[in-house]
Amino acid sequence: MPGLFRAGFGLHLASVRTKAVRDGDHYIVNGHKTWTTLAQHADWIFCLVRTDPRPRHRPAFRSCDRHESPGVTVRPIITIDGSHEVNDVFLEDVRVPAEN
Repeated sequence: MPGLFRAGFGLHLASVRTKAVRDGDHYIVNGHKTWTTLAQHADWIFCLVRTDPRPRHRPAFRSCDRHESPGVTVRPIITIDGSHEVNDVFLEDVRVPAEN
């Protein structure tokens, strides 16, 4: 599909478990999100991440280029009707520039 697609990742603020640890000019992001709609078409993934483990800390917003960021894995979830609109998305040691 032509154009720029974005997939949301981790939109439930109180339960965000995806973590981002600062490493110089980057964040190292690790997490998982199920039911990410149309992620198979996304050029960019945006996610809400925890940069601080304290319970009242507000999640931060980060985005990464899905095709240029090693560690981003999109696995299809085939629904009962045989369609593929939703996915499991895994982020494993993904280096995201701090400016993103």
